[in-house]
Amino acid sequence: MADDTRQTQPQQPSSTEAHGANAPPSSSPKYITAPPPGQAANMMPGGTQHTAGGEKMELTGNSLAQTFKPDDILKVHQQPNAREAFLAGIGSGFGVGGLMAIWGKPLKKSCNWAVGVFMGTSLLSYEFLRRKRYLEKQYMTQAVEMMDRKKEEKRKKKEEVIAARRKAKEDADRLAEEARKRWWKFW
Repeated sequence: MADDTRQTQPQQPSSTEAHGANAPPSSSPKYITAPPPGQAANMMPGGTQHTAGGEKMELTGNSLAQTFKPDDILKVHQQPNAREAFLAGIGSGFGVGGLMAIWGKPLKKSCNWAVGVFMGTSLLSYEFLRRKRYLEKQYMTQAVEMMDRKKEEKRKKKEEVIAARRKAKEDADRLAEEARKRWWKFW
């Protein structure tokens, strides 16, 4: 935590505070010593799973099941690109499972291949389509920015042309007025 800014005299930290608990006490330390072997350099006392060097989070089936909500499973078909990914997975799973059955593999092994290929293809195709959609959004934002920039450039150019025409017309009117005035003057 930061010190109070209203302090009048700056406090000098001790050598152990300034250079770690492992630094030898001296009047002018030149080097900061490393932590002893076996202790992490970024270990924080009382650290948790969200801090550097803290406890590691244990992954169990129960903790993973708690992260999924029934809504997630019931609305999976509403995710963008899910339909295309599932269709690609179904087709490839059916094809590989059918080929395994034709090649004489047992039915259980063919079904396992079909399910595995379905899951793998669905996952890969979903990630591919998600990345493609992300890039498309990026390109669209770039296109919109470019169109706005071009529109602004055209507007500025048009204003410059209008200003140049207005100035030319004013100059022509002024010259015509001067010429007209000179024409009627006899002296």
